[in-house]
Amino acid sequence: MSFPALATATACKRKLFGPSPFVASHRPRLQPLGRTNLTILCDTSQLVGVVLRPETQKIIAEVETRSGLPVQVIPIRDLPVVATVTMSPHATDSYVIRYRAGIAFKDYIVAFQCGHVLRALALPGRQRVQFASTGEARSWGERLLRARLSATKKPTFPDAAIEPFAANLVDGLLTQLRSIPVGMRVDAWLAEEYPSLADEQALSISLQQQEALVSLSPTVKEAVPDEIVAGSILLNTAYALFCDRLLGTVEYQVPYVAAGFKELGGALLAIFDELPADPASDVALVDRWAQEIGLSGKYQWVSMAASASTVS
Repeated sequence: MSFPALATATACKRKLFGPSPFVASHRPRLQPLGRTNLTILCDTSQLVGVVLRPETQKIIAEVETRSGLPVQVIPIRDLPVVATVTMSPHATDSYVIRYRAGIAFKDYIVAFQCGHVLRALALPGRQRVQFASTGEARSWGERLLRARLSATKKPTFPDAAIEPFAANLVDGLLTQLRSIPVGMRVDAWLAEEYPSLADEQALSISLQQQEALVSLSPTVKEAVPDEIVAGSILLNTAYALFCDRLLGTVEYQVPYVAAGFKELGGALLAIFDELPADPASDVALVDRWAQEIGLSGKYQWVSMAASASTVS
């Protein structure tokens, strides 16, 4: 649950990010390879068989039973995030999970993505909503970035690159806001209901925590506006505190405590604990976190029926 825009801040002169995660995309219909319940696909370079544990297949079957749609699992080489899932299956008549080929915790990450789908399916259709950034969010990010560049007096970006890069920074932060608190609900559910996945859960959390540490790096703090960096760090702090509690460790929170973020990150975790864990409270959870870190009004909730969005 790291902030992907921050991870590439030092490479901004060379390359900007790909399409925003909030932009609806229309994908061609995917063709199954003839397997019942779980549809296994492959990446574009070669056929890759995907063998999943029985408990993972059980979770996939639950998604298929509740939705009446197949689940497609696709390993992708060099996927920039660990995994994504389409939350609005209209374009493909299926739920499509893509994960980074070669990871050592594919069962957990597939189960985790299914957990997001199951939380949505637990709600009446009219309550199934997805995240979308607003024009105000993009303008806010651009103002912050221009002010940052002006203050540093460094020609870090060509002028034409400022707007798209700022948009990606803001979208990355909003992705964290949408993904982390609800993802924590899924993590807790899997830990309780599927303890046999604990080994892969620990590996998944370890990788995410390593990737999140980029938000604390001096290079990122120099290149990215303070408001965006601080929001990312607070979200990462809350997740680190949660993961330490879930796993019975203390290691993940250490860098954030040392940087002085424990109290504010702890306030987010307290909101997580205060609100009911049922899916009907997910929107309220995200909204409360947004208020705490100054992101209210930077996004809107839209019906999943009108969106082809993905969650990463």
